[in-house]
Amino acid sequence: MARATPPAPWTVEDFLAWEREQEERYEFFDGLIRMMVGGTADHNRIAGRVFAALLAKLRGGPCSVFIEGMKVAGATATMYPDVVVTCSPVDATTDVLPGPVIVFEILSRSTQTFDRGQKWLAYQTILSLQQYVLISQDELRIDTYDRQGNSWIYRVLTGPDARLALAVGKIELAMAEIYEDSALDPRSLRA
Repeated sequence: MARATPPAPWTVEDFLAWEREQEERYEFFDGLIRMMVGGTADHNRIAGRVFAALLAKLRGGPCSVFIEGMKVAGATATMYPDVVVTCSPVDATTDVLPGPVIVFEILSRSTQTFDRGQKWLAYQTILSLQQYVLISQDELRIDTYDRQGNSWIYRVLTGPDARLALAVGKIELAMAEIYEDSALDPRSLRA
């Protein structure tokens, strides 16, 4: 991923102002800028399935779901989650979501170390965040971090019958729902 060298020191606000002038999308981590790159068809399918399921399940409630193009900001970073849920009011003209509650990242071989490391550390600085969900493209596996007071509880879900309990309402997503039409679709794996 390409990195640009910003004038030091940049704040999140400096970066946001700069990025709004760019044609490409970038993420910002402790002064480093990372250009966003495209994903695979399965990455897109999985993110789309999560978004569609949440859109239906959150309809009429206080929370909203957004996909890919919306930023969230931490103390020293801005990120583009694959899917994000917020229960805060969202101004129609904003490009930075207020109060993200759940963030989903679809893991790829090229990004999973970063998503599990530096990006996870940046997400932890967002006080509203209650759940960080990492969805594998290589196996039926979902890793979640759930906020419990000042700590995070780590869980791993595997297998075609697993269900992901979410940090809003009494919503669950089934593994089959998340991986539908992907290379790991549990319906085709059972056949």
